[in-house]
Amino acid sequence: MKTNGLKTINRALIAIAVAALCSTANVQAQDSDFDLSSQRSEKQEVDPVDGQRIDHNGLVINPTPQSIKVAPENRLDASQGFSLADAQKRFGAQIGALASSGLKLNAKGVKLSIDFGAKIAKKAGVKELSGAYSLVIDKKGVTITGYDERGAFYGLQTLRQVVESPIAEGAKLPYLTVDDYPTLPDRGVVEGFYGTPWSHEVSQSRIDFDGRCQH
Repeated sequence: MKTNGLKTINRALIAIAVAALCSTANVQAQDSDFDLSSQRSEKQEVDPVDGQRIDHNGLVINPTPQSIKVAPENRLDASQGFSLADAQKRFGAQIGALASSGLKLNAKGVKLSIDFGAKIAKKAGVKELSGAYSLVIDKKGVTITGYDERGAFYGLQTLRQVVESPIAEGAKLPYLTVDDYPTLPDRGVVEGFYGTPWSHEVSQSRIDFDGRCQH
């Protein structure tokens, strides 16, 4: 009885050993078939930190608003600057800081009206959401209406980009209507790298972009 028991144990150990060898062979075969180097060498396309600059026939706005309607055949001459009508006295200093972008203040310039608040925003058809705004450029001048102060700030940043766009050469702004609002509650940049991190210069450009475009 003891001899038969030992034979049974020996047979079981042999079976386990054979199974282990087969399993190891399979793993080695899988490892040899998996080419990790091909993944490491794959080509990477990296956009600038502040996102891809999309050119809408000479109009460059980043990030792209939810809705843009342009009538380029009609133009507003803003070459003399802007006469500011800041209903709540919040944006004079900001516009003054953007003079190098073409947003210079001049009492004899075209009218630039900026206001915000739920009631006036509703009349202008602005989405009832923090950060939402409308920007209208027509024969009356420029009108920015924000749902809140944040929205008016974003509208001002969009106007800056319109002024800087190739389509507005010579400060001749195309008639347009922009309706915009955020799709996410927070704005920012996540730095997560799969490869070479950003250079010091690129990091600085990202900080500059955040300062211009976040409120």
